[in-house]
Amino acid sequence: MSLRQRLRENLTSDLFSHGYVLVANQILSSGLGLLYWAIAARLLLPAEIGLASSTISGIVLLGMVAELGITVALTRYTAQVGRSFRRFVATCYALNIGAGILVWSVLTATGLIDFMIPELNGNHLLVLAAIICSTLFYVQDGVLAARRRTWLILVENLAYNLAKLALLIALARMGVGHAVVLSWFAPLPFFLVAIGLIVFSRRLHARSIESHDRDSTADYRQVVSVVGFDYLGGLLNEASVRLLPLIVLNLLGAAEAAFFFQGWLIANTIRLASSSFVTSFVVTVAAAPDKLLPYARRALALVVLLVAVAAAALILAAPLLLALLGKDYVENSITILRLLAVSSIPAAVNIWFIALARLRNWGRSITINYAIQGSLTIGLTLVLAPWLGLSGVGLACIFGQIGAMLQTLSAVAQVLAGPAEPHVGPVPQLREADGS
Repeated sequence: MSLRQRLRENLTSDLFSHGYVLVANQILSSGLGLLYWAIAARLLLPAEIGLASSTISGIVLLGMVAELGITVALTRYTAQVGRSFRRFVATCYALNIGAGILVWSVLTATGLIDFMIPELNGNHLLVLAAIICSTLFYVQDGVLAARRRTWLILVENLAYNLAKLALLIALARMGVGHAVVLSWFAPLPFFLVAIGLIVFSRRLHARSIESHDRDSTADYRQVVSVVGFDYLGGLLNEASVRLLPLIVLNLLGAAEAAFFFQGWLIANTIRLASSSFVTSFVVTVAAAPDKLLPYARRALALVVLLVAVAAAALILAAPLLLALLGKDYVENSITILRLLAVSSIPAAVNIWFIALARLRNWGRSITINYAIQGSLTIGLTLVLAPWLGLSGVGLACIFGQIGAMLQTLSAVAQVLAGPAEPHVGPVPQLREADGS
């Protein structure tokens, strides 16, 4: 097969075509996000941005707690729910709302909410609304990805980022307090309603029945088990990601938190793009499990290649990107940005492994991998940050990803040694990588 034919196949195949749209969505969202923070940096002081960014991270973290791993259930098992699609989605939404209320209630009762959300002290009802909306907005993208409406995810996020940017400028010019936080969360309810009408529309449901004209074949006991393990590990990993701005804020101060957050936000684009790409892999193989091994091999090779190229480009372009935010960010954010770019390469292998584990129902391995990432990253940050500053945080992220990647090596070896063509008959059994 010629290079041109291979490129055309990669661009048009079910395995990758939706993944490219999701990657384009992440790149576009990150570009608009960089513009958003560049404008914020010219309207607000670094300390104000540090406080706002830490607040946003806290709310998003609580939203991920309330997410309950449901996005995984949607992308992994929607192909098996058949005619029960709308009921399945409605049940997921109800669980998310209930979990959001529970998380908010516990933190309010214990007084921890003011630590997690430093900028909105006392505005607890606003925090509750932000938690629920951010959770449903994330889960809603999972519904669209599962139904292969990836173009709609791109349009939705483009509109949201533009609305967020316009609202930031308007609020800041009017001198409204909490301009960053309000502009970040206020548009969400409108998009939830608009996309919700599409999700529950007869047209989308009719296509679901046409594609999967059967009753549910999902083993709900297995769904709960795998998603439960995934959720537990995901919480540990998300905590390590979302708590980092709060840890930096408390260890190094508000200004350093702002410098960290901008570097982290830019570099995180690569990780999010990797996750988006392998989401297409999960959705495709969930509907065609006989293609697991060849698709897993192709997905691994391509995601590592794309991430390595993106990381190298980001390292070289770091001064230009940070210059959009101002001279202070070029001087103080460049090292953390480059270190986080390096960490995205082993992170890509871990992201691929998590996707493979979901398809093979390796719930325990998912939890172990996430736990290694989270514990090493947070633990090393607490040790290195007081000594090395933001460079210590970056090194902690690199070692955390490498440590977790070591667990994936047996699965990588099995996939690389598997048959090159799609398997006919029972899916080949891979041994679970449990880190032992």
